[in-house]
Amino acid sequence: MVELNGNNLNIDNYRRIVLEREKIKLSSIAKKNVEKSNKVINDIVKKNKRVYGVTTGFGKLVDITIPLKSIEKLQLNIIRSHSVGTGQPFDEYSVRGAILLRINTIIRGNSGVSKETLDAYIKMLNQNLYPFVPCKGSVGASGDLAPLSHIALSAIGEG
Repeated sequence: MVELNGNNLNIDNYRRIVLEREKIKLSSIAKKNVEKSNKVINDIVKKNKRVYGVTTGFGKLVDITIPLKSIEKLQLNIIRSHSVGTGQPFDEYSVRGAILLRINTIIRGNSGVSKETLDAYIKMLNQNLYPFVPCKGSVGASGDLAPLSHIALSAIGEG
């Protein structure tokens, strides 16, 4: 089992996890990082602060404040709306690699992701569950939004 802390993922660990299917666990530091960053997001929502994509719309809708009762729906809908890939799926190793890299990014503590969301990604990786992630298509300038949205959609049980 490979213990990840957000800063120790290297090519050897990547190979062991992605290609050899070694399971992962999180260090106590990684768990604290996730908890702290999620608390920041929860505090923003509770205090009704204006933060792009959390309490406001996206893109041209940045000036639209999202009502507190609709914030969760906004987050769900952004995942749904960005799951726009098409074509043949990526191979399982590419999807495993993408999930692993997303986990590693989350545990650095800068994304505000909930423990439940992170646990879903870890479960997918450790139980060898691979969502269908189409190879073609993206949203905007970032080439990873559509593929990551397909992964997220599966993590919440819709993909």
